[in-house]
Amino acid sequence: IAKRNLNRDMKKMKIAFIHHTDIRTDNDSITNYTRAILEFNSDHKEHEIDCYGVSRFASEKQMVANQGNSNFHVVFTQPPKRFFPSTLKYILRFWVKRSNLSLKGKLLVSNYHEWAFPFLYPWKTGPSVLIIHGVPKQHFRIICKSKVKIWLRDWMERLVLRRIDKAIVVSRDAYNFYVGCYPHLKDKFVFIPTFVDGRFFFPMENKSQLRKHFGFNGDDIILIYTGRLELGKGLDLLLRSFRLLKDKYKLLKLVLVGDGSLRTELEEMVMDQELNNIVFLGPLKHREMPEILNCADLFVLASASEGTSLAVLEAIACGVPVISFDVGDMGEVIKEGRNGYLVSDRSDSALANAIIRGLERRYEMQEQCPATIQDYRASKVIPRILQLFSEVWQQATDCSEKEECRSHRGGG
Repeated sequence: IAKRNLNRDMKKMKIAFIHHTDIRTDNDSITNYTRAILEFNSDHKEHEIDCYGVSRFASEKQMVANQGNSNFHVVFTQPPKRFFPSTLKYILRFWVKRSNLSLKGKLLVSNYHEWAFPFLYPWKTGPSVLIIHGVPKQHFRIICKSKVKIWLRDWMERLVLRRIDKAIVVSRDAYNFYVGCYPHLKDKFVFIPTFVDGRFFFPMENKSQLRKHFGFNGDDIILIYTGRLELGKGLDLLLRSFRLLKDKYKLLKLVLVGDGSLRTELEEMVMDQELNNIVFLGPLKHREMPEILNCADLFVLASASEGTSLAVLEAIACGVPVISFDVGDMGEVIKEGRNGYLVSDRSDSALANAIIRGLERRYEMQEQCPATIQDYRASKVIPRILQLFSEVWQQATDCSEKEECRSHRGGG
């Protein structure tokens, strides 16, 4: 037993991230969250981390040609969009493929309960950690009107929380929500905030050159939003607020970075209302995000529900003050008058008035922004995440060795 313990201590912890994204190409908050942990670990060479996900490439040849990252393993290609619900398709495909994946002896980490479910039922693959971003239970009720789908989602969440070992909740608001919903499981929930990678997100000196690169003028006043163009993000309200401001600020521009199901509808809204200074940049690569953020004067978040928004942290780290409704953990992130303003009244006029206040004091706040989010730096937060992973993995390893010892004694 002592020899096995020594060998175990010499081994690196093995971690497997499961999510329906492509770590090589996708640029969404959860993929970026995972990628940052992977890169941090690569720099420190502490553990073995692999990612299992979905390829965005149509053919196997393209997958091989674009593999690039040896830590990323393609489980299957993205299924075509048909009448069958995408989430259910992903769950079934992960469940079918689970036996083909090299997961033995690894800690399984999932960012949503849907992607954990295939590896917990009908039997558990191994020790598991769930990461909860925001309050998905609340957000799902905003974007989905089907009571059956809501019931199925809640049922699956309960099953997953019953089987996982720990759940990291990335916002304090969400942590309080889940502890309140599942008091009998409160010991499973751990609050560790999301983080921003200071290696890439910081105020840059060449702002005029960056603006020129993206097609903006030096004297433009730029409001920016980065994220998904989906329900719950309040983008229609944001456009209405911009309409109230465009006559006051002739050089004001609103830049929307990202894509989603609402893009066509929003573009039609812009054309119908003749909002000429609204720019749809579409999705950008993650390494381009610091550059576009450094072009902006203010970041505006109009979401109805959020946790600790990674997009907001990235903006503040780049020296861009934030105007946001008082949702989720925004009250903890935003320091009034130092890195932005909170809006309590959810209306287009209230948001427009807060933007005016932000524009009036933007230069003063831009200097203070980076110092206000020191506690959200990746260098501080990621070690806490890896420490929790290590505790869960070691506990599972200890239990496994005890079972093995009992087996040997029984056999002797």
